Order: sequence, then structure tokens, then C-alpha cells
Amino acid sequence: MQMHIYGIDYNATKHEVKKAIADALHDEYFFDAMDPSTRQINFKVTLEMDDARGLRNTGQGTLMLPSLRSYNLYNRFKRWLAIDSNEIIVHNRPLRFRRSEADARRTDADYLKHEGAREEKVDAVREHIRADRVQFGVLFYPSGTGPRDLAFSSEWEYRRKHLVQPWIVVDYDNKKVRIELGDFSAGNLEAYIIINFAEIEKIGVGHDFGNVLMQFATHLRLIFPNEQELQHFRHHCQVVGLPTFSARLEAITTSFFSRDKLQRMRMWMRGFNHDWPFAFQLNALLLNGQLNTEELRQLRPHIEELHKTMPHQAADILRYFRLALSSDRTLNSNPEQCLARVAGERVSLFDHRNPRSVFFACQHVTFTPTRMILEGPTRVQSNSVIRKYWPHRDHFIRVNFLDENLSQYRFDREVDGPAFLHDHVGNVLKGGFEVAGSPFDYSPDSEMQPAVRMTADRIRGALGDLSEIKIPAKYAARIGQAFTSTMCSMPISRDQWEEIDEIWEDRENPRSHTDGVGRLSQALMDRIWDIVCNLYPDYGVYGVKPSAVQFRFLGKSFNTIVQKITHSSSPLGYKGVLAVDPQLSGERICFRPEMRKFKPLICPYCREGNLDFCPHENDQNLHIADIFDSPKRAYLTRDLVSILEDRGVHLKAFMDLQQEAKMKTYQARDSVTQFIDILQTHHMGFQFRLPRLLERLDSLGVDATRDQKADDFTRRVREHAIQHVLCDMKNRARIPVPRSYLLVGVADEGPAYTKQGYENVFQLGANQIFGPYILYTCSQVLTARRGHHDFLQPAFNKVQMQNHSGSVAIVLLRGALRYILVMVRGASSWYFSYRELTVFLSAARCCYWETIPNRRADLPIRSYEERSCASFRCDLYYVFQYYQLLPTIHIAPASYNDIKPPGRPFDWTDVCDFITEYMHSDALHGSHDPRCMRLAELCSDAVDYPKTGRPVDMRTAPGKLMQYNPDWYADEDTNANPLADSYQSDRVLGHLYRGIKLGVIEPSERTPGISPEISLSTQRLNDSTSRVILPLVRGHLDGIPAALTGYQDVLPTFKVYLAELRCIAFTHSLSLKAGSFITEEEIVLGVILMTSSERRMKKDRTYRMRDDTTDLVQQIRRSLLSISGDTPSVDELRAGLRKAWAAWGLSVQNRKLYGAHSFGFIALGVIFDCLDKLAATTA
Repeated sequence: MQMHIYGIDYNATKHEVKKAIADALHDEYFFDAMDPSTRQINFKVTLEMDDARGLRNTGQGTLMLPSLRSYNLYNRFKRWLAIDSNEIIVHNRPLRFRRSEADARRTDADYLKHEGAREEKVDAVREHIRADRVQFGVLFYPSGTGPRDLAFSSEWEYRRKHLVQPWIVVDYDNKKVRIELGDFSAGNLEAYIIINFAEIEKIGVGHDFGNVLMQFATHLRLIFPNEQELQHFRHHCQVVGLPTFSARLEAITTSFFSRDKLQRMRMWMRGFNHDWPFAFQLNALLLNGQLNTEELRQLRPHIEELHKTMPHQAADILRYFRLALSSDRTLNSNPEQCLARVAGERVSLFDHRNPRSVFFACQHVTFTPTRMILEGPTRVQSNSVIRKYWPHRDHFIRVNFLDENLSQYRFDREVDGPAFLHDHVGNVLKGGFEVAGSPFDYSPDSEMQPAVRMTADRIRGALGDLSEIKIPAKYAARIGQAFTSTMCSMPISRDQWEEIDEIWEDRENPRSHTDGVGRLSQALMDRIWDIVCNLYPDYGVYGVKPSAVQFRFLGKSFNTIVQKITHSSSPLGYKGVLAVDPQLSGERICFRPEMRKFKPLICPYCREGNLDFCPHENDQNLHIADIFDSPKRAYLTRDLVSILEDRGVHLKAFMDLQQEAKMKTYQARDSVTQFIDILQTHHMGFQFRLPRLLERLDSLGVDATRDQKADDFTRRVREHAIQHVLCDMKNRARIPVPRSYLLVGVADEGPAYTKQGYENVFQLGANQIFGPYILYTCSQVLTARRGHHDFLQPAFNKVQMQNHSGSVAIVLLRGALRYILVMVRGASSWYFSYRELTVFLSAARCCYWETIPNRRADLPIRSYEERSCASFRCDLYYVFQYYQLLPTIHIAPASYNDIKPPGRPFDWTDVCDFITEYMHSDALHGSHDPRCMRLAELCSDAVDYPKTGRPVDMRTAPGKLMQYNPDWYADEDTNANPLADSYQSDRVLGHLYRGIKLGVIEPSERTPGISPEISLSTQRLNDSTSRVILPLVRGHLDGIPAALTGYQDVLPTFKVYLAELRCIAFTHSLSLKAGSFITEEEIVLGVILMTSSERRMKKDRTYRMRDDTTDLVQQIRRSLLSISGDTPSVDELRAGLRKAWAAWGLSVQNRKLYGAHSFGFIALGVIFDCLDKLAATTA
């Protein structure tokens, strides 16, 4: 119900009106405070604003009241007003109400206290502030001054023009400072400068003490016409919570980035274009704003001398130099000394071009609306295309398009998103760009390697004949298939694979049941597993031989392109999942037609011979994208909690899970075993094999967390792990669910076996289900990750099928909840070997229960006829056996119209347009409300957009119901003030959020520095770990001392490790502030504790940090334990043991250095590996 308000005082604020109405509506006449089931009445007040006359309102407004089930609120409110003494007074004037013909919309107003604080701040900063000049420039150290004498160089300026002047607006609602350039009163604005609160590093307030831009000038200076306007701006900043400080900053006009100076600098840099990695780092110094043109001019002789004397190390030295400048701003005061210190390390770097490595060093370029930022090289997992052109991998570069704060582009109603993206992204995609003298282009004219005249268009053409595809989005998806990061590849001959028939759905359903699942022989799986364990040794330590792999099998050979053989350019492309089939003998693969994404490639020679496969044109390598070596643990998420809550799951079930998880987390302080359990449950520390090391030390009687003679690093690692787990539970509702797993789905092959003539094919009978065996073995596999492999022998080949009345599972299928999962073997003893897979039936015999485990035995089991299993294969599925999460309300999945755009001819520019539209439409961020359903439909369209090309118009998305965020979300938004912009949510997520109290971790005293002083003390190693390990080492190395010896062989490795770890710490930090880095404890655990509202960026940085760390640790291990063949000899093991012991000694003697402890973990792992292999060899 909506009511019209009139008679409002012109100077009254909305907060004052709302507060007065709340005092009335929250009275006992409307609200029974003694009844815990009742809530305060929600309402909303809006005032008609009168900015033209400088008044806060026009004297009129609206009051929206909800419709209550218990009584008519409007009639009761009118009766209350009819009582003589009842009035609502604001500024000594009574408010008058009458019914409005418009319908009211219910909104939340339980949180008037927070709304009042927000409204006061909005009103306090409503007035515009005049500015005299607006300047963009850079901070620098004038020549001959100390490190504290920073100056500001103005590179661009906007001055006041007669009556036209800049205006400054502090917008608290949107958390922005907006600078309007132009005549605001006439509505003739030339431009906006918008700065988010979160992007402001600091605000200095003071007075002047002296007299192609957007790429370089990243600092903003505002000049006010008088002292009054300056203090006005300072007051606005204080109101909205932006701290200011007094600053003395000299302003000098130097024109560092004038056209002439930039041209001269670029001409000098082009002299190094023949050494592109070096030229890339040199350009990054200028483009990233770390040095200006004058500083580079002064460094020019030093840089030229560096490239001349150390040509192979020069690029990496410049990379370390850039990171040093970013880590400590005071180093910018003397770049010559900083460069000399970095070059003085003279570390012997690893060969990042190792052809056996699955990673490669890739340069990155990031385009923001105003800048081009160069980063890297960082280690990136290769793919089939990169491996095809491995000798020329330096010619590939990774491109990102991000906002100015390096976050993903976000939808903003004030910005024309599509036009902006087409201008700033589309022009780069279509026109290409140049980095360090090397052109990069997406168009057919881009030249990648002059020797073979390779272009981007020819690379795309080599991937397949996609001429039949008429939708740019689908074309881009097929191209992206080839660029999927893959773990490894192995050659497959034509006689090792074949296509087999599809399994079609029953009940006249023409869709494929398998949907991307094929067969794989056990012998070939053994071969894949050997390759994976060779490239990724940790899989051999923690994993179990898988039953399924995700793969790519496609493409055209590189040699064919170089030889320019005429072809029809339509390669064969398969993708999907291969599951082990023991019925296949030898090394065999069975693909299905639905797995084929490209037409088969046949060259003219093979076409004349009527061959169905062309070995000349096709890349005959099977590329492994992922392996399912063990069942993954299942966790709750925010989305899943919201879905289950709306389907009748009680709050107590979630709180009990959280309390159990909290208890186990805090118990990590009680014993090493419980600490190890936390590490394994949340997959932390595996890059350094930390769980295995702690378990091994515990078996030797050493508790690393209680070693009084060692420092507190391991204890700090434990505290960081506890903090990470609690942060995930609080901010993401990531709570482990007991006896539940995340499994990959494969198809039941029973019908295929029946068709082939097999007689021993199991079929479910009446009231029979199967599933407990696989769920039971999931826990056994997870136990095996701790080193117990004895259960791997098949022990259940003769399990008798029974009715298991106590087994209920919940399955989440792409948002659709199912009550029970039925798993069955398709042929005799096949699926008994699957310990990490979910097997779906192909017929209508899937059954489910609607009751909890204590159901009556005489209740029937209903047949599951309402959906097929098509389109669900190859995905990961949550399988919950925790019956307290069983929903009591069943809601059928929503269905949306499947609208596809009509096909049309297109070229590569259309694909570029699709990419820019995708960036605008990729907005996935909830259940009975119609607005939620509309939002869900938009999310569904956004999910399908990469394949359909039908963009999502974000302007049609429902707006927020109110200005506040719930408390469980406010912590994710770094711009929000939790006291003013959030409220206590009564939803389950709110209770879960408030159920976790986070402590504060003391900052570490170890920081990554340049050229650290390494101690080579010969003092005896007296810590408990060394005392326990020394006798074991002496059992194979006679006479080895208890002090640090033999360090000469490992000292260069130690220096390299410290330098590379320093790069990882600074490169992947979430903060743009100088000196921000990731702690060593976080790197060891593989987590980043810094909170960020950009979940994608944090996830990507964490993933890349783990990749870099994994590759670095593997290289250090190979340096300590050098093996000439596949199996190490006794002499190689003893030499590795000696070097690892020396490395351990270096770590112990330098525990105050950043990186020394994690280096010790690597050395300790190598020591145990050598001891185990030597013991096995001796036995």
C-alpha cells in the first residue's frame, strides 16, 4: 500500500521523516515486542527533492507500507492517526497522509539506524566543491635530493575558463569522487574523472611550494581557488571516511612525457628489439610508470653495459630491478644503486626454456582504459597449440582487459558499457598492438615468425575447418577448445582409436545419453599415469591411479604447415572424458560421435586413397586436460546454502556443520595429526608436501609446531592455515560436509554391453538401488592419499546387491537438487574399480527416496521418470550423504526459452565484436521472488552466451531492493562502511557469517629483500629435527658432520630460490601499493589471506601463485637430486642426500631470511625421498 505525504518541512531530511514515522509504526499499537515471532514493520519513505531552489524537498513524498497477513496495516494506521493526540511531527510541523492510487512495493526498513547514518553522510557531502585547476602528473625525486623530497611533475592540466570551472563531488552512495570538467550549471560537461574510494591510496592536503599522458601520469592534483574550498573538500573526505594528511609537495613542470622525450626514448629502446625479453623488461620500466624518461636517460649507460656484459641474464636482472622498485619506493631515489645491487646478486638462473617442462615463461600485457601494463614473464601451463609451436613460444603473449584497479570490468549504469568496450577493447583486438618493437595482431596479416611466415590467421586455420559454423560465439568456443591448458600429451597412432556407437535415451528421447564420455583401456591409462607422475611428481606421492581423464584430441601438425602441403584444412577434434573399461585389451580408445567437434581432416593424398584419417595433417597426440585421481571433498557454498534454505533445510543443520568445522579447525593447535587433517581437508601446503613432511616427522617423534629451539615459522604456518579456513567459512560459507564428495560423472555402459552381446550385464530389479560401495571407497581413497595404498587391490568383486535403507544422498546437478544418487555397474566387475566417479543410469530405473534414513521398510521406492541423464555427463557433482541437508520442499528446475540467433556469414572482426560483447554480458553474481527468477534467467543466458552469442542486457536486470548490503556480503565489498551500509541478515548466510570471529595475525618480521646477507656459520645444527635426521643420514653417508658443510654446491641454488620467491611474493600480491607482498607462510600454504571484493582476481592470482611455486619447487628438487635416467642410481641418491643435507643446513642457519624456511621444507622432502629409495635399494 502506498500513501502520499504532504506538509513536510522543506529543510527536513529523509532520515528525519523516516525516524519520526518509525517511532509510530514500531509502537506497541502495531508491533508486539513480547512476541518473538513478530517483526518490526518494513516501510519505505521517499521525498521529492528540489535541487533547483536549493531545498532538500518540495514538501511532498510517499510512504510505502507492506501487506500483512494478520491485519490491514493501512486501516490500522488511519485509525491511529484519527486519535486526537496522535501526530507525526517533523521540524514542529505535523505530517499529513492520504491514500495513493499507486501500488506500494515492499522493501526492508528494519535497519533504520544504519540508514540514518548513511543519510547524514549523503546530506553532508551533497554540495559541489569548486576547483581552480585539475592536474595529472607523476611523483619523482628531483636530482640531488634525498629520499623524502618527493616532487610532483604536472604533465596535463585543466584550468578554469572564465565562468567554466571544474567541480568536485564526493559521492558517498556510489563510493566515488567525481570531478566534472565543464559548465555544470549549463549542463555542458566536457568530461568526467571518476575515482573509486578503493582506488585512492592516500590524500595529501597542503599548499604549493614551487611552480599520450594517460599512460604515464597516474597521480591527480587538485588546485582550489581559495582556502575555504580546500577545507570544504577536506571536510567531505572526513565525512565519508577518506583520511587526509598534511603534505608539503613541490610542484615542478618538467614535461617528462612530452612527445619529443618519449620519441627519443623509444628510438633508443628499439636498439634492443633483437633481444625481445630484454626489450620487454626495458619498456615495462617506462610503461608501468616505475621510471620516467629522465631517470631512464641517466640509467642508459648502465643498462647498455649490463646488456653487453651479461646478455643471458640481463632480462631477468631487469625483471628483478622492476620488482625492487615496486617493493620499496625509497629505492626510486637512486635507481643506479638499486640496479647495481640487483645485478650484484649475479644468480645463475634456471633454464625456463626446458622443453620437457609443462610450463612456459609467458609475457603478459594488460590493457586498462588508460594504460598498457607489462608483466611477467610468469609460468603458464602450456596447451596443445603452444606445444605445437614450442620453439617459437616467445612469440605468444597473454592479453588481459581490466579496469584501472586491475579488477574485472563491472556493469555501471552511468557508462555505456558496449560502446566503451568496443572502443577500448575492440580496437585492440582488431588493430593489434606493439610491445617492445614486436607487433602482435589478431588479424590475418599478423606475422608471428618470419622464417615460416606464420600468422595468427594461419594458426586459427590450422585448428579446423569451421566454415559450417555460422555463429561467431560458437566459432570462438571451438577455437578456445584448442587453447585449453593441458597437463601433458602423448602420441596416439591411428590403429589405437576408433569411433563407437552412441547410446541414445529411451522413451523416444533422441538425445545422446553419453554426451562426451568414451572408453579407455587400462593399459593406456597406466601409460598416461606414468607420464603424469614423471612430469608432476606430487601425483605419485598423493594421488591414486585414476579411472577417468579429461582430454583433447585435435589439430594439424606443425610440420605440415611449414611444408605448405595443400589440404582441405578440416581437422579432427574430439573432447570429453574417457573412463577406463577393463573389457578393452591393449592400448585402446573408443570415441563417440558426440565427442567430435571438428570435421575430419583429409589431405588430397589420403582422399585419393579413400582413407578416413589423414596422419599427415592431424596432430596425433592425446592431450590430457585433467585427471580424476581421487574423489574431491564436498563443501557448502553460498549459492548452495541459499538453495537448500529455500527448500526447507533448517538453520540448525548448517550451524551444526559450522560448529563441527570450527571445532576441528581450532583443534589443529592441539596436535600435529589434527593440523595435518586440516591441511588435507582444505588442500593446503601440497606444493611443499607439507602434510607428508609433518606426518613423517611426527612418526620420528618430532612435533615441528612445538620445537622450542626452532623459531615460530611452523606455528605461524599453522595459524595462517587456521585463519584461511575460518575466512573461507565466514566470507564464502565454505564448510566441509562429512561423508560427501565431489565426483565426476560418467555414463552407464550397460546398454552398450547388452547390444554387443554380453550376457552378464547387471540390471536393477524392483526396489533395488546401488551406491554405498562407491561412497564407501571414496573415504578409502582419501585415506590412501596419506600413504596407505594396501586397499587398492580389488576386494569387493563379489559384493551382493541389497536394499540399503540407510543410504541417502543429495545430488546437485547444475543448480537442480536431486534426492538420491543411484550408482550401478554396467557390466560384471566394471564399476567396482571406480573410486572417484559418479555413474549415471541410461534407462528409467533410476530410483530415489523422499524420506530420511529411518524410513519404514514397507514404503515403496518411486521410479525416477521425470528427467533423463543427458547433458549432465563430464561435469563434477556434489554427492551429499549428510541427511540433515535433505530438502523437504521439492521445486522443479526452472525452464527458459532456448533462443539462438540465426546463422550468418562472418569474419574475424565479428569474433572480436563477440569478445567485447562477452565481456559486457559475462555478469554472474538468489529464489521465490519474481525478481530473483528474472535474475536467474539472465544468469542462465549469461552462462550460455559463449555458445549462443545472445548477449545479456544488464540494464534489464532487477535493481537492488535497498541501498544496504547484508552483513555476510559487506565484508567482500572493500568500499562499504560496515557500520552504515550493512545490516544483520536473518538468512542462514547471515548466521553463518556472524558465527565466525576472526582474530588478528601479527605481521611477519621477514620481508623479501634484495641481496640478503646469507650466513655460512659452521655452528652445530642443534634443532630437534636435525638431531633426529642426522643419524638416518649418517646411515648412508659416513662421517657427515652435524654442522653446515658442503654448501658450495647448493649456495647458488639457495640464492636463486630466494630471488625467485621474492618475485612470486611481489608479483601476485592483490594490493597495488608499493611494498605489498605475500608472506612466506601464505606461499607455503598456497593461499592469499588479503581480502578483496574482486573474487575473480583473487582466485586467478592464487592459482597463478600456486603454479609459479609448484614449478619453482620442482626445479629446486631437480637441482638437489640430479637423475640421469628414469631410475636414480645409488651414487646419485647419495649425492642428492649430501646436497639436500647441506641445503637443510643453509636453511637452519638463515632462518631470519625470507624464504629460508620453505627452502628447508624442499630440502627435507628430498632427504626423505633419498632415504626411502636408498632403503628400498638396500633391501
